[in-house]
Parts: sequence; structure tokens; C-alpha cells
Amino acid sequence: MATTHDWRPCATPPALPEATVHVWFADLDVDATTLARLAGVTSEAERARAERLRVGSASRRFLAARGILRTLLGAYLGCPPAAVPLPAGGGNEKPRLLTPEEPELRFNVSHSGDAALLAFARRREVGIDIECHATGRTAERLARRFLTDAERRLLESLDEPARSRAALAMWTRKEAMAKARGTGVYRSGLPELELGLGSDGEWLTTVDPAPGKEWSVRSIRPPDGACAAAVAIEGGPAPLECVRWTSGNGPMPAWGI
Repeated sequence: MATTHDWRPCATPPALPEATVHVWFADLDVDATTLARLAGVTSEAERARAERLRVGSASRRFLAARGILRTLLGAYLGCPPAAVPLPAGGGNEKPRLLTPEEPELRFNVSHSGDAALLAFARRREVGIDIECHATGRTAERLARRFLTDAERRLLESLDEPARSRAALAMWTRKEAMAKARGTGVYRSGLPELELGLGSDGEWLTTVDPAPGKEWSVRSIRPPDGACAAAVAIEGGPAPLECVRWTSGNGPMPAWGI
């Protein structure tokens, strides 16, 4: 399965074929000028939500992430970022475009500290997760809660620090799967899904026992090297292209590919 995993810098999306998944890495610690440009394409509801965040850094990260998401969605859809029909967020539902018909473009976002991942696909549900600051003990506690018996035995067979790294990898795979399915980790039936550990270059395909739908998940390595991450996609394995968002030196791209 073809993979472009070089995280090359890119300001606007390359073409997104129907069978391909795009994953973008973005550093949310942007300068004041870039933040103002990103905030300028967000909605009034999104800016109001940012103001309600009590920690200043959280507010800035939220505005940066939403501005980047709108910029990329606008480029994929061929419309101005401010016109993208995007809800303000904050609920428990999976984010979707607010259109009368089922949107062709599916997306998902995850961030941890200043690091964000954004995943895009056409006509296939997609989920993404990144964890940069979870300790090994925290990751192991979360992972064990959602592991199958075989996964639990695999984790217990490892010594430190391999066990902590494996727990974080397992947790991100489970979280990405839950986000792709749109169920949330506590309503996802993840303990029944065998996702294992895998490697950065391998997709694992499994069947959701409830609706009988096929899903694929794989671990990915963000460019900073300090975070764990995973992406999940509806159906079988797909070509994966990983790129790094940059605002560029000129005006913020408005739309078009």
C-alpha cells in the first residue's frame, strides 16, 4: 500500500483521490500575525467558544486549529474558509459539514498540546488521534480499560520502557478507531476489537462485530518524534499521504487546489 510519510511542508492540499487518506501535521504555536489571519476565517460562534476557554493558551490553540481546519476544508471544497459550513464544535458528536446531503469529504482532528493532526478522506469515515504528553502509566491505565484479553497479555509480556510505549500506541489506535466510528471511546465496544500493536507501516483491518462493517487502523509517527499517533479509516487499507501544514510567506490561501 503506497505511503508518502515524509511530512513535507505544504500550504494548500494536493489532490485528494477517493481512495487516499491525507493526514496533516500542524504546529498550533503560531506567531501573532498568523493567529490573527487564522482567527479571521473562523465563525462568530467559534470565536465566542474560544473566549469561554479560561486558559489563554487553550484559546489560542483552538483558534489556530479551527482556522487551519477551515483553510484546508476550503481548499478541498473549493470555497472560502469562512464559508465552510462547519459547526462551532464542543459537543460529543463527530464533527461534520453542515450540508443538507451526506458530505463527500470526511475529516477528523486531534491535538495534544501544540501538536495537531487533521485527517481527510472522501466517502469514507476517518478518525485520528495524537498523544504527546500522556505518561506511560496514564496511557497504560487507559489502554487496559479497552484492551482485549490478547492485547492485555501482549502488554503484560513487555518490560519498561517498551510497555509504556506500547500502551500509548495501543491507546491511540483505539481512540482513532472510536473517532472514525463516531461513537466515543466509552460507547464504542473497543474491548471487543482486536487492534494489537502493529508498526508505523502496517494497516490492520478488522470487522466491527455489531454492524459487521470493516475498518482499518495504523500507527503513524508525527514529525516531531515525541508523540504517538494513529489513523483509522472505514473499509480496507488506503494509500496514506502525510504532509505538514505551513502558512507560507504570502497571504493565507483562500481556496482552490
